[in-house]
Amino acid sequence: MAEKLRDEQWLRKQYIDNERTQQEIAAELEVSESVIGRWLGKHDVDTRLYRGGGPPAETVKQLRDEGWLREQYVDQRRTTYEIGDELGVSGDLVATWLGRHGIETRSNLERKMPAEAAEKLQDEDWVKEQYVEQRRSTVDIADELGVSTRPIFSALERHGIEKRSVLESKLPAGVAEKLQDKDWLREQYVEQRRTTGEIADDLDVYGSTVSDWLERHGIETRSGIQDPEHLDHLVRSTWELEIANLLRDNGVEYKYEALEINWVDDRVYTPDFVTEDYVIEVKGQLFDGKSEDEKARAAMQQLDDRDYVVVGTEIPCDIHIPWGEPEDAGDNGRARVSDAPLWD
Repeated sequence: MAEKLRDEQWLRKQYIDNERTQQEIAAELEVSESVIGRWLGKHDVDTRLYRGGGPPAETVKQLRDEGWLREQYVDQRRTTYEIGDELGVSGDLVATWLGRHGIETRSNLERKMPAEAAEKLQDEDWVKEQYVEQRRSTVDIADELGVSTRPIFSALERHGIEKRSVLESKLPAGVAEKLQDKDWLREQYVEQRRTTGEIADDLDVYGSTVSDWLERHGIETRSGIQDPEHLDHLVRSTWELEIANLLRDNGVEYKYEALEINWVDDRVYTPDFVTEDYVIEVKGQLFDGKSEDEKARAAMQQLDDRDYVVVGTEIPCDIHIPWGEPEDAGDNGRARVSDAPLWD
């Protein structure tokens, strides 16, 4: 098959001398008509605009009439094959003429969707208003239009609308607006010198989410490592600082990063705080849940006489202490942590 297509003389003879159609040659070689058309083009063989022996004048006239073809394909939403059947030519040829007129062809998905849905997805302003302004999810938009989410993603890409990440899509509209506001975020972080943790507490999101948006806006972030004067060790986050303060204020003796846990492939994991009765890990957003689970299970296996405590995001542990919701304790939102029995 490939050898015959590469043979210009053979293909030219079949199509010109023998006056066979692309459809007939395609059937013999068991390929599509479009493949034959491409190879004719490679060999600079002028293709006929019709099936059969003579070109109907009306067919040529209609294919060359951009207004007529646009009305059939765009306004009436007929397929290339339906138009081709009416004119006695292939659907591929109709698609070729659409391209010559600069008429964008629909994808397979769009051809099958309801005309009203396709019309809305072609409207950049409508798509932007739904997805960007109203912050509707692709699932919500798809449900309204009665289609799958794939055409929605295609429309976003076609209109140059940046898709939200999975985490962003779950943010309430008011929170998202603040994070997207570069001036507001700069004022909070740079001018007021608030930490990512403090900003995150106000917005009820993870500190890492705030950090991500600072990076997107090109706002240089300060190191999360702090060296408080009242402690004899560094801390790596405001959350760690809070736990250190709770232990210290309640007179609980502890050591910071003083214990090594062996886990997968001879790697070493160092929990944050070690007391007489507990080993405490402060856990924010998980970036690699599998590794965090493996480290936690290794700690539980190797700690014979102390409980493994996780404060924050839950992973395998003996005791889990959530941070608590902001409404539980006014502005600091740490009721469950401060009320935990570990500090007694």
